[in-house]
Amino acid sequence: MQHVIFLIVLLSSWGISKASLVINEVAYRGSGEDNCNGGDWIELLNTSDEAVVDLTNHVLHDDKGVDDEDAKTLTEDTLAPGEYLVLCRKVDFDFGIGSDDTVTLLDPTGIPISVVVLPGIGADDATETYALTDGGEYQYTATPTPGEANVITEPAKLEDKLKVQNELGKSFFRVDDDETFGKVVNIDITIPEESLSTIQDHPAWETWVSFDGLSISNIGSTTKMASSSVAVGSALRVNLRIRSQPVLDSETYPSTSDCLYHSWEWKTSICAIILVICRT
Repeated sequence: MQHVIFLIVLLSSWGISKASLVINEVAYRGSGEDNCNGGDWIELLNTSDEAVVDLTNHVLHDDKGVDDEDAKTLTEDTLAPGEYLVLCRKVDFDFGIGSDDTVTLLDPTGIPISVVVLPGIGADDATETYALTDGGEYQYTATPTPGEANVITEPAKLEDKLKVQNELGKSFFRVDDDETFGKVVNIDITIPEESLSTIQDHPAWETWVSFDGLSISNIGSTTKMASSSVAVGSALRVNLRIRSQPVLDSETYPSTSDCLYHSWEWKTSICAIILVICRT
């Protein structure tokens, strides 16, 4: 009877120890150069209050499976109760972690004891990790905490991030500095309907088209506009290469082709027009 009791206690202790080891946080795009040299990392945690966990022969793998050559078998090591262990890619394991990957931790018998399924909707700029919450679920957080208790901070929306980038850009380029930008000029081009249609129908082309008129104006810091017109002859052609990127509100901001009708301003449009005039 004593042997039976001993066996039950032994199995119970082993089960508690095994269940206490979890994947606590996953940095699928790293979290800055200060952590794992900017690479991916996985944080393990012993959630037990009493039991020490032996990591020997535990296996970590991504969605390519346990038989993949990059699956990592952990060596002899232990985690004390409440202790964290941060594993860095290219140092402690070799597989890369995709934004929609699955990271699995197996016990020495091959049984999964912690599985993290990344949904693929997080940021790609190393500002977010996927972390275990107090409720036992995983959630994106804007506060990576390698080697420490998780802090769940709601990530900023893409629109808010773009607004911040816009403000930083305005500050960097001193867009609102009239003294610095008093000599910035606007270039207005008048082109025939046929040339406009060519550019609108084929925005990716770098095509030379004729134009009817061109003026260069300097608004400066005053309300008076100084303007000069360029004489246009039949031998002048222009190559308009139009490039754009997504904007916050497609109904408010001009599209790629509409950039032809607007003076370039940081506040109203994220467009860039490279102007090349050639005399043949």
